[in-house]
Amino acid sequence: MNKIKYLFSVLVVALIFSACTDELEPQTTPYVSFTKSSENLGMLAGQEMTIETKVYAVNTSGSDRTYGVVLDKTATTLDESKYTYSLPSEVVIPSGSNEGVIKMTVKNLNLGYGEKLPLTIYLKGDDENFTKGKLTFNLYSICESYDLNALNGKTLTGKDDWTTPNTENITVKIKDGKMFLGGIGHGYLATNGTYNLTPTEKYDVPVELDPKTGNFTFKLSKTGLAGGAYEAYVQGRGQYIPCAKTITLSYKLYLLFKGDIVHIGNFIPKGAEEDTDFTLNVVVKE
Repeated sequence: MNKIKYLFSVLVVALIFSACTDELEPQTTPYVSFTKSSENLGMLAGQEMTIETKVYAVNTSGSDRTYGVVLDKTATTLDESKYTYSLPSEVVIPSGSNEGVIKMTVKNLNLGYGEKLPLTIYLKGDDENFTKGKLTFNLYSICESYDLNALNGKTLTGKDDWTTPNTENITVKIKDGKMFLGGIGHGYLATNGTYNLTPTEKYDVPVELDPKTGNFTFKLSKTGLAGGAYEAYVQGRGQYIPCAKTITLSYKLYLLFKGDIVHIGNFIPKGAEEDTDFTLNVVVKE
């Protein structure tokens, strides 16, 4: 009985060792793929860049291996007015290596700031060389580093999205690295003169700006005196887009009425729906 147990133990150990040995042996399936599925490519206006992308095979070979490089038109936004590209038709993994390099050239002609256009490629093999996965390049414009102080003293103009758009003139002040915006909501108030809300005073609203993204928010702050009697307040968010020299604003407008801060929609509903909590949106430029 003990002899049988001993033989059984030896057999189990042999099987485990054999399994481990199999796992350590190199794979023979000739797969080749990208190391990632996507990459963001930010470019300055007019910039041309060459991108080197590596592909890897799971094993080596005694001869060169060639794979086709194909643009996936179903997953790519092609717009020759915004960017151009040059893509090789194939990539070679040299003999004795498991790595190949694709060199692609892209030029930013007129990519919109904040706009991302996908350019997707994949590899094409044959019956003996299998390929896996796709790689998407997200192309977009970036701005050169900018000096926030250059905005100081500027007046940016645009129209809001009210039923009848109002002209907004937003003044910018920069003090100790912080941004202040004056005149928010004044265009709307001025064109509703029948309610005696024409601004008689203007206050600068402090904003909390992220200098890396240009995004900012502003807490409930006094923006002016409406009709010489009502304190007007705003609260919202926005973004400074240096490439376009533009500021976007999305905010709500309030009045101090009988000791309470009340949304202005309670006085002037927007259209037939009478939305008493509407948001005003405006894009202003230099």
